[in-house]
Amino acid sequence: MTAPRSSPDHRLKGLSLRQLRCFVAVARLGSFSAAARHLAVSQPALSATIRQIEQQFGFDLFHRTTHMVALSDQGRSILPLAERLLIAADHAFDDMRAAVTHQRLAIRIGAIPSALPMVARAIAPLAKSDPDIDLHVADGRNDELIAGLGVGRFDLIVGIGPAPTDAFAARTIMEDDMVLLAPDDHPLARTGRQPWRALAGHALAHFNGGSIGTLAEAALTAHGLKASKRFRLDHAASLYAVVESGMALGIMSRLYASAPHPHSRIRLVALIEPTVTRPIAVLHRRHLSTEHPRALHVVETLLQAGRRTG
Repeated sequence: MTAPRSSPDHRLKGLSLRQLRCFVAVARLGSFSAAARHLAVSQPALSATIRQIEQQFGFDLFHRTTHMVALSDQGRSILPLAERLLIAADHAFDDMRAAVTHQRLAIRIGAIPSALPMVARAIAPLAKSDPDIDLHVADGRNDELIAGLGVGRFDLIVGIGPAPTDAFAARTIMEDDMVLLAPDDHPLARTGRQPWRALAGHALAHFNGGSIGTLAEAALTAHGLKASKRFRLDHAASLYAVVESGMALGIMSRLYASAPHPHSRIRLVALIEPTVTRPIAVLHRRHLSTEHPRALHVVETLLQAGRRTG
């Protein structure tokens, strides 16, 4: 009589965190040799570990050729789940280490530069009132923050919604509208709002790419307008300098333009007909409540701050 084979569910219970780290490293680095160096193990040992995992799953996780390693369909579906488990485990170990050594618990927050002043104001009281947490803050482009959230570098980020993948949850903090930057003696600065069509005949400048540049370009195009090709700007200080010099009017988001800056001669004018906005959202992995419960309080704090700002 043939002995019954153990079920996949039973075999998966034997998976270790070490095995999952090996799988994730190969998947992310796309190379057994690179993953072996990253993990500080020999390549034969890493290959043997991956074979063991595949035997436990009952299918191949990778397609292998002489020159490349690519995830199979099954491997691609397993990867985000393995990463989620490892992130939860890492946070659990961090919590245990903090409890044993009486260290503060780290909560890592990323934010796009335009949202960082609001984020800092919102979490500063929390940092003072809760001595058990240690808030880490970093800025970056939205795509960089999304990537960092995916690999566990951040617990939550404040960036542009909606969520780019079902693995993340996004909760809108506020709508950030586009505004005109004009010298205070410019005719268009005499009122607090102007329709987009009023920009016709004026030299215009906005950021080169990014969510703000993309929105501004689309709105201008819809009204038969274009920004001057003389300016390719990526930084707020550069755009302010161009506007203050009188070379061009600027288009920027209100949140970005409201950040502290020394250009007191520049006026912010609401752009209407239509009002063009981008959603500012707090994004986190869907299982944050189990991965890092204390971080949920920061999410709620940011949502409340957004309601006050908006």
